[in-house]
Amino acid sequence: MIEVVISRKARADIAAILAWSNDVFGHHAMHRYKSLIGAALEDLAENPLRPGSDSRPELGLDCRTFHLIHSRKRSAKKGATVKSPRHFAVCRIRERHIEIARFLHDSMDVDDL
Repeated sequence: MIEVVISRKARADIAAILAWSNDVFGHHAMHRYKSLIGAALEDLAENPLRPGSDSRPELGLDCRTFHLIHSRKRSAKKGATVKSPRHFAVCRIRERHIEIARFLHDSMDVDDL
């Protein structure tokens, strides 16, 4: 397992995602989504090149995206099933860690970052 470093922008993204989830879907749904985000971070720490982690050279050297849908099984094992996750992590693999730059809604055009 490698270290996961979460940027300030990614932390702000997570806070906004969870606040919106709580406001729209309620407290329990927000906790399920929080668990899903945690599962995705664990998955990336175990293997940043795992299936579902897509190379995105147009975003920069060693950049990848990873949609939360790929961590649903891990999250479900903890009793936190999210039916339709809509976010993905934008990350960069470094020698000794993986940097999470953003968590974005899948309707966003990452070319505008």
